[in-house]
Amino acid sequence: MEKVTNKKLYHIHRINKNRPLGINDTLETSSEYNSFFRDYDTKDIPQVFNVNGLLTYYWHFARETAVEEVRVSINNDLPSRKRCLWLTDVRSLDYWIGEVNFNPKEFQLLELEVTGAVFKCDASFIEGNPMKLNDVRERAIRYWSGEILDTKKVEYLFEGTAKVTRVLELSSAN
Repeated sequence: MEKVTNKKLYHIHRINKNRPLGINDTLETSSEYNSFFRDYDTKDIPQVFNVNGLLTYYWHFARETAVEEVRVSINNDLPSRKRCLWLTDVRSLDYWIGEVNFNPKEFQLLELEVTGAVFKCDASFIEGNPMKLNDVRERAIRYWSGEILDTKKVEYLFEGTAKVTRVLELSSAN
């Protein structure tokens, strides 16, 4: 984990769940859940889910809960996936744009200056198909150690204050 001041990183912001942001707007993490985890606490399960959608919904919750258990046991001071803002660097941006199926009607691509705690990690350790939770925990140990195997899947877990410095079009991101 690194404490940073005005470090430049990127965020793919869901405008279908949040208000659009502009230059100089700020995002702050807090002791409350981020929008991903807040949905599990506050929203009913969407009725449009088929069986596969329902299984995926609960698999993500089980996986994230196991990963968070490992974080707490290793180093409770690391940014929590339950509260963090997920960020990336310019080298991994193309991967994450593809991963979320970026659509400008649903997302904004933001360049941020961040001040706070940043943890650089490799999402490949915790992505993938459902598996035994013990396997998830073993992979989470590598994730929380900061080991990087796949440089295109680098993510930064951030807790602190982020200021929007640019709202990017896909062609201007790199």
